[in-house]
Amino acid sequence: MRSQGYVYVLQPGHHRANKQGYTKRADLVLEATLGRLLQPDEIAHHKNDVRDDDSPDNLEPMERGPHMRLHTAKRKAQGRYIGAHRNQPRLHGRFTKS
Repeated sequence: MRSQGYVYVLQPGHHRANKQGYTKRADLVLEATLGRLLQPDEIAHHKNDVRDDDSPDNLEPMERGPHMRLHTAKRKAQGRYIGAHRNQPRLHGRFTKS
């Protein structure tokens, strides 16, 4: 299954599974590579920004805060950042500039 560019695998019971039992493949690959479960504040960061490239050498654990700051800085550098104001449309994710 795919959603927003990420690949999901059916893994009911996994600590990161959604209500339908699907987990991001990147999380599973990174956990196998690290030999441990990801902590609640960790995510699997794709170094090359390709969301479906879940090869072990492309993934690294990052805390959510630093990960958000990294991608915000990249969007600003590319001129794709509007801001986090509630009434402003975002250029990434589910919302687009109208």
